[in-house]
Amino acid sequence: MAASNFVRRGAGVPAEAPDGERPRADKGPQGTGDALQVTREARDQTLVVRVVGDLDIRTAATFRQQVDEWFLASDHRRLVLNLSRVTFLDSTGLGAVLGRVRRVRDAGRQMVIVPPGGVSRAVLDVAALGRAVPLYRSERAALDEEAQTHA
Repeated sequence: MAASNFVRRGAGVPAEAPDGERPRADKGPQGTGDALQVTREARDQTLVVRVVGDLDIRTAATFRQQVDEWFLASDHRRLVLNLSRVTFLDSTGLGAVLGRVRRVRDAGRQMVIVPPGGVSRAVLDVAALGRAVPLYRSERAALDEEAQTHA
């Protein structure tokens, strides 16, 4: 069982603001300012990718790069994308998730999502993500379903 971590903090923040105060690189205009943390865990033919923090315009490129590198460049057949700890999701983050759905499907593989709660879940619901990919209430449920399929 392999595990790996990747953390990305806000980029492009000047060292000092015009008024002399140091700007906070960890705070975005709308999100909680949580750094994006993306981790992975390999389980047989399934790769679990866990996302924690804000998935937004500042962090979407990192998310895309990691999922593509870890999953699409591997021989895993199924991706469980756990977004349950995403604290903020904007349209750029949604686009990154939808792009991974398309790329995984185009590669002939399967993807399921554990959605976030609150407003971030509402963003996924408005986009009708549940029509494009199965949604599970927990990572355990997604993994249990996969185990039953291959039993």
